[in-house]
Amino acid sequence: MKRVDLFVQRLDLGCQSSLCGGTGTEGTVGGEARQQLGNCVEVQTHVKEHADPADPFDCGLGQVSVSVRLTRRDQEATVIVVTERSGARVRDPGELADQHPDALGLDIDMGVKVYRPSGPTTYTREPIVTVDVHAHVTNDPAGQLERATRAGVDRTVLLSTRVHPEAAETPDQVRAEFARLGAVIGGAASSRQVYQAAMDELRLALNAHPDTTVGFVNVSLDQPVEDVHAWIASYLAEPQIVGIGELTPAPGAAGQIEPVLQVSADHAGVPVLTHGFAPNTSDDLTTYANLAGRYPSVPLIVGAFGGLNCLQLIDLTREHPNLYIDLSSALQVFAVRAAINEVPEQCLFGSNTPYGDVLASRTTIEAAITAPSVLHQVLHDNTARLLTRVQR
Repeated sequence: MKRVDLFVQRLDLGCQSSLCGGTGTEGTVGGEARQQLGNCVEVQTHVKEHADPADPFDCGLGQVSVSVRLTRRDQEATVIVVTERSGARVRDPGELADQHPDALGLDIDMGVKVYRPSGPTTYTREPIVTVDVHAHVTNDPAGQLERATRAGVDRTVLLSTRVHPEAAETPDQVRAEFARLGAVIGGAASSRQVYQAAMDELRLALNAHPDTTVGFVNVSLDQPVEDVHAWIASYLAEPQIVGIGELTPAPGAAGQIEPVLQVSADHAGVPVLTHGFAPNTSDDLTTYANLAGRYPSVPLIVGAFGGLNCLQLIDLTREHPNLYIDLSSALQVFAVRAAINEVPEQCLFGSNTPYGDVLASRTTIEAAITAPSVLHQVLHDNTARLLTRVQR
């Protein structure tokens, strides 16, 4: 959503898909304005005490705050101003001034002007402090975070990784990275040195970008419980490490994460993120839910929307208030909408970078949510509530 403030006599906006023609500073309104106006804009009037009589658009009627949905084609703020006869009032969204459309199907009393900024606009989304709860550090953290900023993300939770598919340039290189990924999410054992190297890479990124990132600590699950506890505790002593994950138990062995939940419970319930997409199974999601019930003080986040088992995950989350859904890697917008409708306080915005794109992920969330308060909840409030050690 975008918000633009103007002082006008009357405002008439068309749906963003049919706004205007021409490439200059002025154009004409598209022809479907009447049908979808109520879905595309929000209009709020405010009292203006001092009008500028020399400004034809500053007529003293009131301040109109307009929110226009973005499309992929239109990434700039677009304002359509319709001037009307003296004494006209600002209409409610979707309400027409009168019923005398011209031959083009437009309801225009006088002129229509489309105004676009002469340069690129930076205020292109609703200003919600946004947290991405699931982003793996890439081989270019600065570029990664620059793209997050373009998506309106203020804080990124970086996770360590043992795979860098974003560096692949040929099909064979992609296959090689996916083979390594398959081993990781399949629960294959890795040495302590491999985990240490991944955490060192994460630390470098966190130290280079302390204002926009926090991190989770990962841990090998195929080691003695006391070693799991000691490893995690040593990292949680660092202020930039605020959670645990992404855990990757072998398929059918989701119970392997229980020692990690024990550590979380001993550290004031820091959030734990576990892999949820394939090869995790339906039974694994059920095990996660049962563990959440056993450790009610631990926020357990199931990653990547549970993959093809997303509807099951929604049902399980409804039964366990400390079970959370990472909405990254969602396959259908309507499934995201269903999750948010059922458990809005347990849905978290995530991108799963580099396997997902942060801009695309945010667009998916905005396509699924129409209520601004719920959008704020998913993009910020829910995750901020979990990351109690995050500096706001």
